[in-house]
Amino acid sequence: AADFVISSGRYDIVTDYRNLFASNDLRGNADVILYRHYDEQTTKHAIASNSNLDESIIFGPTTDLIKSYLCHDGETWENSSVNEADNFEIANLMQTRDPRFEASYHINPKMNNRGSLLYITKFLPREIEELVSGGGSPPPAFSGADNVTDYPVMRYAEVLLNWIEAKAELATLGGEAVSQTDIDKSINKIRQRPLAPEAVDRGVKKVADMVLGVYPNDPNRDQTVSPLLWEIRREKRLEFTFEYSRINDLRRWSKLAYMDTDLNEDLLSGSWVNFPDQLPGELVSGKINELGVVDLNGQYIVYDGTNGDDLKGFYRNTSNKGRLPFLDQPGMNPYLSPVGKVQMDDYEMRGYKLQQTEGWPQN
Repeated sequence: AADFVISSGRYDIVTDYRNLFASNDLRGNADVILYRHYDEQTTKHAIASNSNLDESIIFGPTTDLIKSYLCHDGETWENSSVNEADNFEIANLMQTRDPRFEASYHINPKMNNRGSLLYITKFLPREIEELVSGGGSPPPAFSGADNVTDYPVMRYAEVLLNWIEAKAELATLGGEAVSQTDIDKSINKIRQRPLAPEAVDRGVKKVADMVLGVYPNDPNRDQTVSPLLWEIRREKRLEFTFEYSRINDLRRWSKLAYMDTDLNEDLLSGSWVNFPDQLPGELVSGKINELGVVDLNGQYIVYDGTNGDDLKGFYRNTSNKGRLPFLDQPGMNPYLSPVGKVQMDDYEMRGYKLQQTEGWPQN
């Protein structure tokens, strides 16, 4: 199916990343295979309102996600030759990382994102972000459930990444090996998408092309996953951040353990913040034993009223708790959804017996 779509010549990567999600009309856009249109007269939504910098939200990127963005030389931050690759202040990340970072987040930490401090603006037009960050209020079309921006349900980038992932998986089963040409027509084509003028003005650069056999030396790579598949999976994670596919991918890869906060505490912290410089008004007595940061060495520093100058690191509110155990638990199968009791009872009333999904209690 992917071969058919690619060979049709009808689709391309021609739109900067943010505009794919902040356009009022995706009709005829070569990046988009299927889209949902919204307008004032029929159907509206609230996705953009959750990106409007004004709403109080409790979700956002984790430190784990932030660290996964490659530097523009194509290396992980630990091994990059880019200047200040280990500087995690948001403005610096926008200049040193994959352009999708700049296109997805606001440049300053925001306390009204209490989960992460890094506010997601991926679904908000840049002119509205500029308006609200300058002190204005979101227009009615970007408040509540009155949004009319179109939504790209299936993008050409998804086809390309599914295609290269399938080729890499089939190669492990005796299929044809992935070639540089394959990488160029998929991953590298996506990396070469246009940059928004605003991104260029901020100093954003495209990520270097991937070279077959020359992959980032990622110290965090799952050693059960080949370097090629690891990088393909990274591309999928960053391309579809805050869309629908991450949990589906983790299930398909049998990698739900990546969500285990006991194994990875970077899932409990968010963006880098320098409280004394960027949010000094938060260093008050009412925030004692509430605010906290994790420095690059992994030390957790909790605000005690006297150590405000030390609060420079990845934000972690003391109320952030780890996930309850969900792997290897009796009567629970996180890889398959259970059948609801109401549905089972309904089938029984009609003379049928609906079996529960394997791994879940039968009654």
